Amino acid sequence: MTTLLTVSLIEENGQISINYENGDPTSLVKPETIEQLIEVLAQMRASMAPARVPVEPQAGQPMQAVPDPRWYVGNALNTPHAFVSLHHPGFGWTPYALPLVSAKAFHEQLAHAIAAIEEQPGEE
Repeated sequence: MTTLLTVSLIEENGQISINYENGDPTSLVKPETIEQLIEVLAQMRASMAPARVPVEPQAGQPMQAVPDPRWYVGNALNTPHAFVSLHHPGFGWTPYALPLVSAKAFHEQLAHAIAAIEEQPGEE
């Protein structure tokens, strides 16, 4: 067993922070190690109940969004899904496999959003 990173989550006066120690104190934490930590935490969270977001986002609700992220859309020949990947600067590529019904609904909602943006004055 090799310790890559030890992390402590700390709450003090309502503020959350982390303390960490590299498994090799003579070198810097490697980006690959942080990627592994994020992946393990994401898998851990995905298996927990209740779901992270118990309700759908509401229209007009403020949200932190990544402006103009890189994205990729494709499909696999042997799979009836549309694949959509969005790149988040902190989480990397987040891939989604949308079945046909969901892909059509996504397309329709995106078309409505585009139409609403195009109707706004001064937007192109």
